[in-house]
Amino acid sequence: MIMNHSLSTSRLDNWLDCRYGAMLREQGWELIFPALAREGGTLVHHILSMVYAKQKKGTSQARFIKTQIKAWTVQMKLKSSQQKWLEEVEELAAYYEVVLPEYFKYWKDVDSPEWLDFEEKSQKDNLFRFSLLLGKTETVTLQGKRDALRAVGKKKSVWVYDHKTHSRIDPSTFISKLKIATQSKLYALVTNEQYENFKGLVYNVIRGKSMRVGKKETLQQFQDRVYDKIQEDPSHFFFRLEIPFTQAEIKTFAEDIRAQAKEYIAWKMGNLPTYRNGSTKICCGVFACAYLQHCANPTTPIEATGLFERRIRSAKITHTS
Repeated sequence: MIMNHSLSTSRLDNWLDCRYGAMLREQGWELIFPALAREGGTLVHHILSMVYAKQKKGTSQARFIKTQIKAWTVQMKLKSSQQKWLEEVEELAAYYEVVLPEYFKYWKDVDSPEWLDFEEKSQKDNLFRFSLLLGKTETVTLQGKRDALRAVGKKKSVWVYDHKTHSRIDPSTFISKLKIATQSKLYALVTNEQYENFKGLVYNVIRGKSMRVGKKETLQQFQDRVYDKIQEDPSHFFFRLEIPFTQAEIKTFAEDIRAQAKEYIAWKMGNLPTYRNGSTKICCGVFACAYLQHCANPTTPIEATGLFERRIRSAKITHTS
């Protein structure tokens, strides 16, 4: 009899960062006011996926982008009436109103209909499942999503495209950090199994917002300044990094994921302890951990902080035999 465990890649990733944070997430605790930069990244993912999937061009594309950003702005403003929050929402929306149309112009001669699937096509197409043998009588099925697949060249080499929005990038470590990420390893494992001509990952980077609206600057003037900066150096705002993988590397990825999944399952079953990571690199990275303020005051119950709300979610690891 073989026991199979089912585990999402995001939960594994969260657990690798911090077991205490993973426990809070699985209990359903989420920030009432999420990080706006993350919300902006989600907006960009959605727009890119939809534009590529529907092959929108010209005025149709521009109208779609504007409509989506407007809808997102309304949704974000419903989260809070605080003046600072409202201003930051409008500022980020104004930024992407300029950046996204310029992104599509920049890549129009490179991008083509050679896309194999898209994140927004359907929930069924979005989800990939990858089964990994943990032992003689135990397997784990890991689940995740890819932004898009693309077949390139005469040989139709398959590349996974992953959209990223980053405002601060260290070229000396950026590629290495992306290459060893759990998400990247899973992309390589599953796509290599599905396609014989899988080559690697392409990180499709759109520069996140680092510019601020000046004290005496209107939103329109801010947008004009962003536009001028893009015209000066578009490659600063838009670039793609090709990261090929060898079969030997993919084999090591499988070994890493297998060991990590075994430990996660043992933890979930109560056989390993839960503790705070305590690493400032995890807690205070590019994006501070959502639970940072709670962990800094560990004697205060999370529900008493006023920063979080508990949302119902399906967080149990499932087992079948």
